[in-house]
Amino acid sequence: MPDGSLLTALITTAGTVGGVAVTLWGTVRRESVQAERDRMRHALEARQSAYGELLGPATQLRVQLELAGQRSWRDLDVKLAAIDEHARTVGQRAAQVAVLAPGETAEAARALAAAATALAAFAARHAELKYDPGPEKRFLIGEIRAPFDFAAFDARLAEMYQAIDAELGDRHPAERGSSGRWARIRRTTRR
Repeated sequence: MPDGSLLTALITTAGTVGGVAVTLWGTVRRESVQAERDRMRHALEARQSAYGELLGPATQLRVQLELAGQRSWRDLDVKLAAIDEHARTVGQRAAQVAVLAPGETAEAARALAAAATALAAFAARHAELKYDPGPEKRFLIGEIRAPFDFAAFDARLAEMYQAIDAELGDRHPAERGSSGRWARIRRTTRR
């Protein structure tokens, strides 16, 4: 028959080891949950940043197109280059969103990029350019001969905002961060 003190020591040791194991498991579990929350928060912040980086150039592209189509310009070649650059930026940012965002938002980003590319191509096709008649002939004077149809682009831009709202709108404000800015941005870009 074992000694009573040995049995007491075994029970005490087993209780201590068990308590330490439970404490360690609880700590590991808590850190794991916190790490998952941090990962989700960083992913959301990356998507929000990508959305802003897409919507900014998309809005700038629309403004550049409106300006270019208003009248004849002494530097239409420069304006067309800026339009092309904005359209390429929209395409690049849309690809970034497509990688980071859930399905509907990614699809909306791809559609917006396609609409941006179509408008830039339209501008290039309908631009009439000629050299400045002055002695230096440095600028390409020109105008865009056909009016822009922004309906498809505006519809794709609205879809992008709706997809962002659908993704970010159902979160608690503390989890949403600065997503309330999408509503403000949308209100300022609507006509």
